Amino acid sequence: MSGDDVRMRGFRARAELSEALELLRETAVPLPAESVPVTACAGRVLAADLHAPIDVPGFRRAAVDGYAIRGEDSFAASEHNPILLEVLGTSLPGRPCAAAVGEGQAVRITTGAPLPAGADAVLQAELARAHRRGGREQVELLGTVAPLRHIGELGEDLARGQLVLPAGRRLRPQDAAVLASLGLADISARRRPRVQLLVTGDELVPPGTPPGPWQIVDSNSVLLAALAARDGADVLPTLRARDGEAALTAGFNDLSEGPADVLLVAGATSVGLEDLMPQVLARAGALEIHGIAVRPASPTGVGRLHDGAEAGEQQGGEDGFHARRLWVWRVRGKGLTGDGCRWFRCIIALRSKGREMECIGEAEGSMSEWNLPDAIAFARASCLHALDSFTPPPGVRY
Repeated sequence: MSGDDVRMRGFRARAELSEALELLRETAVPLPAESVPVTACAGRVLAADLHAPIDVPGFRRAAVDGYAIRGEDSFAASEHNPILLEVLGTSLPGRPCAAAVGEGQAVRITTGAPLPAGADAVLQAELARAHRRGGREQVELLGTVAPLRHIGELGEDLARGQLVLPAGRRLRPQDAAVLASLGLADISARRRPRVQLLVTGDELVPPGTPPGPWQIVDSNSVLLAALAARDGADVLPTLRARDGEAALTAGFNDLSEGPADVLLVAGATSVGLEDLMPQVLARAGALEIHGIAVRPASPTGVGRLHDGAEAGEQQGGEDGFHARRLWVWRVRGKGLTGDGCRWFRCIIALRSKGREMECIGEAEGSMSEWNLPDAIAFARASCLHALDSFTPPPGVRY
C-alpha cells in the first residue's frame, strides 16, 4: 500500500481506516508545554491537571439582596405578624459590615457581599420592610427564611485542592473564566501545533489572482488554513510548488525543513502521471500508508519525517526523536451533530426545496482535491448530512 507506484494503475489494495487510526495513535505525541496567560488561554489544551489553589468563594456571601439575620429569628413572621429587628449596618461587595449579628438584629446586605458574623441566612428584600423609629433603623420581617438559605458557603463553587480541569482538556471561554476566578495569572498549556500547507499544481494561481487560460484559483489553501486556525493551530505561510519531480521535491524540502509539526500537501497524491508526492515523501522519510478504504479521501497518504538534526538528543526528559506527520485533512463539521469533535467519512450538502431536501454537493475525492463548486455548495447548504461518523483517537486533533 505504501511502497507501490500507483500512477496510471490504481490502488491494488487500500489500508483500512482502523489501520490509519492505529498509526496515528502510535505516532502522535503531546507537544511541549508552555506558560500561557489566563486571559489568552481559551482554545488551548491543558498540559497538566489543574487543582484549585484557593476556595471559591473565599468567604460566606449573600446570594440575594436583603437582610442577613439568624434564620430562627424569622420563624412565625408574616405580613399579618411582622417581626421587628434592629438594623446594625450595611454589608456591600468588598466592604463588609464589622458588626456581629445577634438575636433580634439584622444587617442590610447585597448580592455577593460578605455575610456578617452571627448571621446564617439572608431574607429577601421583598419580604422585608425598612423604617425608622426614634432615630433607630429597623426592619420588619414579613416572611420566614430557614438557616443556611440564600447564602454561598466557603468553597461552595470550588474547594481548595479540588480537581478543576483535567490535563488534555481544550479550554472553552467559560473554562478560562473559572481559571481566572482562582486568581491564576498563567496556566501550563500545550504549544499550539504549527501547521504548514504545500499546494501543488501547474494549473493553480494564488488566491486573489485572476485566473488565466486553463488556470484555476487555489481555494484549498484558504479552506485548510481557516480550518487549522479555527481548531487552534499556528498556521504558517502557505508554500507552493509546480508539477514535476524536481519542483515537487524542492517544494517538499522547503516544507520539511521548516518548523511545522503537521505538514499538509494538497495535490499530487492520486494515480495520475504527475502525482509524485508519495515517492517524494518515501525518499524523505517513511510513507506509512498511501490509499485508505474510505470515500472521500481514498488517495490519502500518511507518513512521517525524521528530523536528523534532533535525532539522539534529549530535551526536557523526552526523546529527541522528532516525528513529523503528513496527512490530508478530513471533513470535521461543527454543528452537524452538536459535537464539534466528530469526524466524518462522507458528508453531503442539502438545501431546502419546499417540504423536501435536495442534494447540492457531496464531499467526493480527497479534501486536497476539493474544487470551488464543492466549497460553494457546502457554504450555501441549509444543512449537512454526515454518513458513517466516527471518533478520532484521544489526543489526535488534526
